[in-house]
Amino acid sequence: MIIAPDFVFLCIPRCASNTMREWLKRFGGVSHEPHHGRFIPLEHRHKFTFAIVRNPYDRMLSMWYHTRRNSPDAEWREMDVVTFARRCHETEYGMSQRDFLEPAWPLRQIVQYEFLATWPYWLGEMPNPWGHPPAERRNAEDRPPWGADPNLGVDFIDAVNHHSLRDFDCWNYERL
Repeated sequence: MIIAPDFVFLCIPRCASNTMREWLKRFGGVSHEPHHGRFIPLEHRHKFTFAIVRNPYDRMLSMWYHTRRNSPDAEWREMDVVTFARRCHETEYGMSQRDFLEPAWPLRQIVQYEFLATWPYWLGEMPNPWGHPPAERRNAEDRPPWGADPNLGVDFIDAVNHHSLRDFDCWNYERL
């Protein structure tokens, strides 16, 4: 999590937390270990709290790619995407976004990753963290449709739907 004099940012895995950490440092944000901490320290609970959530299908795919590159565990590195989507809830890193945020609920603001480029920068006079106009930002609408890749077919969609049910319901992401 990132803690600053005026705010606390909860870093959900695979939801722009590294980008936001670097950006928020410019405005007094300091990394508070663990990076993906779920419990806001008592002395900071009065501050403006926020998090970024992401389309569950995109987040799951990002977690799978990240795990394949970085996991020290060969079993997880070698998993196909469907098996990964069925099992990722076994780790805190892979829990649903709603479950991840539960200890800090309710937060003051939840920002959807897909709309970050158009997000009003309410923390004062803050520049766009990407350094370019929102129209240039790649959004979810630009990606190929789910199911175009045989690895991301019905079994993957079913596994994500099961894993992320609370995320779909909470933030109105469309289930396929």
